Amino acid sequence: MISKASGLDKQEVYRMWKTIFADDDGGYTDFYFKTYYRNQETFVKKIQDEVVGCLSKHPHAIMLHGRMLRCSMIVGVAVKPQWRGRGFMRELMETALDEADHQELITMIQAYQPSLYEPFGFETVYRRRNWTIRRTEVRRIRPDVTTLLFPKDCLKLYGQFVSRFNGYVIRDLNYFETLMKEVEAENGKMIAYYHERQIEGYAALYLENGRIVIRECLYLHSTALLHMVNYALSLKPEITLQVSGSENLSRIFPYSTYEEVGYTMVRLNNPELFNRLYNSQVTTAKEAMMLLDKPLYMHENR
Repeated sequence: MISKASGLDKQEVYRMWKTIFADDDGGYTDFYFKTYYRNQETFVKKIQDEVVGCLSKHPHAIMLHGRMLRCSMIVGVAVKPQWRGRGFMRELMETALDEADHQELITMIQAYQPSLYEPFGFETVYRRRNWTIRRTEVRRIRPDVTTLLFPKDCLKLYGQFVSRFNGYVIRDLNYFETLMKEVEAENGKMIAYYHERQIEGYAALYLENGRIVIRECLYLHSTALLHMVNYALSLKPEITLQVSGSENLSRIFPYSTYEEVGYTMVRLNNPELFNRLYNSQVTTAKEAMMLLDKPLYMHENR
């Protein structure tokens, strides 16, 4: 049977994550279960009181086409290896999506394995560009950045940055207070570029397999971006910079290359209600998300 997790299930779900997602951990799992995990947001599949599968569905508010929408993101879909091939993942997904159908217009999930989630109605709507940038390819400047930054400044910059976008998660001060702790828990580092005491860029840097990966980078202009990238290149001669698929950095880094990858999938739970709300005639999640010309910024991972 599928049920919401109980207090007794949390440790078993944690052990599943530590085993199944071991290659993608880096300290995140411990922080997730200390900070983000909620029993009431987690579905479990049990066989004779043993948790054999799980998924979590975290609520969010996003700004879509000028309206705030309540939605959620599904994360941590997992079934123990010895119990796979029995349809348990489908049971978990169908139960979670049945709940979503009654609560929200859209549901999100990470697009790491699209073929797994397309049968449930998910479509890849948001792509990221992973830029590979080398020291020899970038105009060298002395980076004027600081590791002393404040959540309120990050929140202010976020509001300025996402005003150019659509579909972004509405963040608050607590979000950035927690993000800073999350980056630290993964042995990462947050840096910022200030000009005349005003924040104009911030970036979250992580060390992955011997290279620096900038998973989130917000900036108001190319000068801020160049300072932060130069700082990252002072740590490693080659870095990966992850930005939205609509950010064309070719003018700033003309000799660098990027790979475009799917990042966020969306399921349109109720097209009829969506069309009434937005006075539209969409039939698919892609059409719903691209109703306006504004590019998407759906950079969340939980």
